Amino acid sequence: MLAAFLTLLGLAAVSSAQLTNCGTDDYKCQVAEYTKEITANPKDAESYYGRSRAYYFLGSYQQAIADATKYIASKPNSQYLSDGYNNRGLCYKATKQYMSAIADFTAAIQTYSSNVAAYGNRGRTYMLTKDYDQALADFNVVIQREPDKAGHYVDRGAVLVDKGDLDAGFRDLSKAISLDPEESEAYYNRATVYRKRGEHKNAIADLTKYIAFNTSNLPYLSDGYQNRAISYSAIGEYDKAVKDLSSAIDLDPSDPSPYRTRADVYRKMKKITLAEADEAKVASLSED
Repeated sequence: MLAAFLTLLGLAAVSSAQLTNCGTDDYKCQVAEYTKEITANPKDAESYYGRSRAYYFLGSYQQAIADATKYIASKPNSQYLSDGYNNRGLCYKATKQYMSAIADFTAAIQTYSSNVAAYGNRGRTYMLTKDYDQALADFNVVIQREPDKAGHYVDRGAVLVDKGDLDAGFRDLSKAISLDPEESEAYYNRATVYRKRGEHKNAIADLTKYIAFNTSNLPYLSDGYQNRAISYSAIGEYDKAVKDLSSAIDLDPSDPSPYRTRADVYRKMKKITLAEADEAKVASLSED
């Protein structure tokens, strides 16, 4: 899933937002405006904060890290300093500098222990390093402090599933859905549990909801189609599997994964010529 810029919205963020007349999502405009402020006053810490945030959303992570570092060096009060560490940690996470990200999230927590976002971000980074016990510890803290937020149960549920505790993971994912019936990631992850249990019809039902919630998010939509196709194939509904895989291919013809899976389905259907055509396509894409 794509990383969210989770941040503790303290006054630093609010004040920085007031420095420009740009739209909320017009990050190029924000960079330009914050740059003007910094040129006029190189010690304007909040403009570094705001520009770092804008750079992050533009995917300019090195610039975001540089500005966040300057903001941190300005030594704002503990809550804002914690926010600076948290935001720089997200940049490190986005660039796969996971140990640096964990160090920053830890600094954010040590600086201001009420920064729940930093616990969540550190937990998700621990997941990426497969340190599931540490991730679980962080998500336990997050849920204790904010027990009514669905996304927290999605995170902990995912860790539990990865650790092999399918029953506990299933409970967390179902809790997330009960708190927010439109929490699409919970359906996706719960479908994984169903599939591991061999309950493919239930997996199909959850993935159908996941697909419905992600019609405008093409990578997620493709992933949903491919996973639903696997369950359709597992229960012998090959035509539906082929249809889903074809939809995934239409979304991204350069992705070899759906061709590979569709070739397997075609072989189960004894459509060898079609299977071989897909296998040839996989080979050609792999060579590219």
